[in-house]
Amino acid sequence: MKKPLSVWIFAAAILFLPISGYAQESRDATVSLENFDPTYSKCGVGVFRPGTGIWYYDAYHDGNTDNYYGPWGLSTDLPLTGDFNSDHGDLILDDVAVYRPSTGIFYYDYHHDGNTDARSPSWWGMEGDIPFGGDFDCDGHNDDVGVFRESNRTWYYDYDHDCTTNAAIGPWAWEGDKPIVGDFDRDACTDDVAVFRPSNHMWYYDYNHDGTTDEVRGPWGYAEDIPVACDFDGDGYNDDVAVFRPSNRTWYYDYDHNGTTNASSGPWGNPGDIPIAVMHLPR
Repeated sequence: MKKPLSVWIFAAAILFLPISGYAQESRDATVSLENFDPTYSKCGVGVFRPGTGIWYYDAYHDGNTDNYYGPWGLSTDLPLTGDFNSDHGDLILDDVAVYRPSTGIFYYDYHHDGNTDARSPSWWGMEGDIPFGGDFDCDGHNDDVGVFRESNRTWYYDYDHDCTTNAAIGPWAWEGDKPIVGDFDRDACTDDVAVFRPSNHMWYYDYNHDGTTDEVRGPWGYAEDIPVACDFDGDGYNDDVAVFRPSNRTWYYDYDHNGTTNASSGPWGNPGDIPIAVMHLPR
């Protein structure tokens, strides 16, 4: 099988050594202000830079760096966001995590400050899986994780991020599709999955993560684009999609996931960066 996420992950030399079994936690990490802005209701974007292990945040998705920290994570780690310590409601994505394909371990940074606060107790998933976070049991917290396995087109869900498979759905989607998670049916539960298909620039939505296509939108985006989903227009639903285009370092936003560009920002980020969406970022 081809190496997954070939358009997501660009090979980069790691610039620091790992602490055995954990994401890198350097005492020399540079971390900016740690104050939160709870009055800001829109999502921001961020990037994980594999070559340095630094995380950069654009809190207002306006093309400016508002915060950064690190190094945390290895060059081969795959980032995801959620509310993994369950301290907020369903809308909030304020914690970051990485999935390490070589070990099948998830590492969690609850305060996005460059420190590992928790890790999964054992191997879960397979090398080649594409990780994501959400609220798939609809308990009001985005503290669940899942993976999309391209080899069999199956989606696996762990509702308590405890390395237990609670559901396996599929086959749905194609190899090479780029998955995202949101609340695309606006039922106040971030349990819907979708994929952006680079081959035809179309977006496919499965509102109940049950392996059924409920909606198709597009074409929108380029084959190189890397998608994220969140509440970028501040209407209280994680139903918006965006793409980061590495070739021009520009972000494009579709507030109604209907194939229309409502806003753009940049240039911000570098080719090789892995984009994420986060809400309630530090000032």
